[in-house]
Amino acid sequence: MLDYIQTNTSRILIFSFTGWTIIFQLLVSFTRVNILKIVVLAGTLALAMAFAGNDLVNFIGVPLAGFESFKDFSASGSADPDGFLMKNLREPVNTSSYFLLAAGVIMVLTLRYSLKAKSVTATTIDLSRQDEGAERFASSLPARFIVRRTIEFGNAFARIIPRSAARFVANRFNAEKALDDTGGKPAFDLVRASVNLVVASILIALGTSLKLPLSTTYVTFMVAMGTSFADGAWGRDSAVYRITGVLTVIGGWIFTALSACLASFIIASLVYFGKLPVILILLALSVFILIKTHTSHRKKVRKEKMPEGGLITPSHEIVMACDEKVKSSVIRASKIYYLTLNNFLKEKHKELNSLRKETKHFNKEIKQILEDIPRTLKEFNETDLENGHHYIQVVACMKEMCNSLVNVVQPAFNHLDNNHAFDRKQNDKLKDFNEKTGEFFNYVINLLKNKEYGNLNDLIIRRDEMIKLTNDILLNRIKILKKNRRGVKVSVTYIEMLSETKNLLLNVVHLVKADFDLINAFTPENEFTKMEEIVK
Repeated sequence: MLDYIQTNTSRILIFSFTGWTIIFQLLVSFTRVNILKIVVLAGTLALAMAFAGNDLVNFIGVPLAGFESFKDFSASGSADPDGFLMKNLREPVNTSSYFLLAAGVIMVLTLRYSLKAKSVTATTIDLSRQDEGAERFASSLPARFIVRRTIEFGNAFARIIPRSAARFVANRFNAEKALDDTGGKPAFDLVRASVNLVVASILIALGTSLKLPLSTTYVTFMVAMGTSFADGAWGRDSAVYRITGVLTVIGGWIFTALSACLASFIIASLVYFGKLPVILILLALSVFILIKTHTSHRKKVRKEKMPEGGLITPSHEIVMACDEKVKSSVIRASKIYYLTLNNFLKEKHKELNSLRKETKHFNKEIKQILEDIPRTLKEFNETDLENGHHYIQVVACMKEMCNSLVNVVQPAFNHLDNNHAFDRKQNDKLKDFNEKTGEFFNYVINLLKNKEYGNLNDLIIRRDEMIKLTNDILLNRIKILKKNRRGVKVSVTYIEMLSETKNLLLNVVHLVKADFDLINAFTPENEFTKMEEIVK
């Protein structure tokens, strides 16, 4: 069979192409079968076979080579391992089907349960998705340069080609004219999936047959990026971030190759000179690193996991979800601020670093909700759209509160990180100020929980008192600086932190007022409590 296929490859391809074209055309003409789904299914099977032909061999190649070497050495009866040559490994090795089956099962289980495998898939999907939204990667200078030059080239090219040709090409990317049978998702998503699967499987199979060193994940990723770019999935609003992601992934692969080469050289040298003791140490180190990276990656995924779709729910449920988010955000901000000042005064570097990271994650979470505003507003009922600006105001206030919190935590961390001195004389006042700030936040939290929006005037009075207390501490800091002419670094840190504290207090009150306006706009009088009970 193998000889027949190799001898008649061209004939088989021609007959297959012709036959399947006729069959698919008949299906299109006389049935409602979507042939793209058949192509995607066949492409999935082809890609699975291509992966198995490459990754499976790479996966079991090294342990099987070691196993075959052990069997060859044992059969030879030689007592001198340094003088024994592995000539038999030059010949093809017949691998037991049980090894292949076991390796395949391990790979399937890994793809199903590995968080790192899911992260790779999520990265590919995020960078190739059709819709816009929160991007996984930030903008970078090379990406901005590439996009800018590409736009200039596109504008110059557009002036050359006829307008009719430009309209024809633009019309091919109109998603509204390319809906599937159900009128739902655009059909070109199936076209792109077909191209991704078929082209990736062909490239992987070809490279494997020619014994070329290739990464199946890299090939699949780059094919997905190419089709996304050609399909118009990268618009001007997302191109910079998508290209940054592609450059980051490519750079990561190159760095991995160089690191693996260097690490292999170092480990081989250590094993050669250190013998069995070094081997045992390396095995223990490998197990430790494997467990450590797995647990750290799991924690990272859990910490960075955002609520899907932000606060996308029907109108009144959006109000409830947003109100709950406001309460949890104020509680979180209160905790971070109190612990920041407390650990700062106690010079606890490690704890403050953890708070800095938590604040960044908090800020990222609010940014996610901010970027999801357009999609959230689409879920509003038509009658509630005119009040959508209240929702926008709440999210904007949460973002401002987060920004102020970041600007409080970061200077405190920088001061400890650089081992700057402290002014012990003012620490007691700052501790007292921290306690009063905690009382202010507790009042805000109780007001939000109990819906006591009639006490807004009292809240404003308390805020003004806290701002006055902040100004008094700042004035005292200025007097100390002028009198002693020393402690410049600590003075700058105090001024930064206290100035941002005033902004934080202002933004918290603005957030409470915006939350009240949102609830008042979307719920009739005395019905918010009833609606809350219904939702529960």
